[in-house]
Amino acid sequence: MSEISKKIVSSVKEGNLITVCSIGIDDFENVTKDVANQLLKDEMGGVYITAATPASILSKEIEVELSEFYFVDMISQNIGGSTSDPRTSYIESPTMLESVILNLDLVMRRLRTKKNFMILDSINNLSIHSNNKILEEFIHVVINKMKLKEVSCILFTVKEQTPDELTNILKLLSDTFVGGE
Repeated sequence: MSEISKKIVSSVKEGNLITVCSIGIDDFENVTKDVANQLLKDEMGGVYITAATPASILSKEIEVELSEFYFVDMISQNIGGSTSDPRTSYIESPTMLESVILNLDLVMRRLRTKKNFMILDSINNLSIHSNNKILEEFIHVVINKMKLKEVSCILFTVKEQTPDELTNILKLLSDTFVGGE
């Protein structure tokens, strides 16, 4: 596991509820999977909201078979990908952020573990489909809902694709900000 992944996992284990990760494109895919796999090994339950990679691909690389782990997939249905996994809630389009919030609530109710996490991958992809004000509102709602439930949130952005304004907002919202190359 990379140093960045270790920092993120450590932040969650220390009890930080909001960890924002701005990492380089070369590390992005491995770090998101490493973090999910490690938290599952630590017997946490989780939800992975994906706007970057279809859940059918992620589920092959994240050890989900026997764990309390679900996906909210914002892209598969839109691009004609597989939509048959019972562990996945499929959203028609990344523009339907209200549906993401509703499905996140439903999936979180399924988790039977004492400690849970939520990964959002990635804010950059959401910014392609929504204007900044709507995206900011969505992030605030998700973060505050998860805080109330004491769920550790890990929000990922690709460093090279994140405007300074969005990075500053995310830093303000986070308990821990992890930056990588």
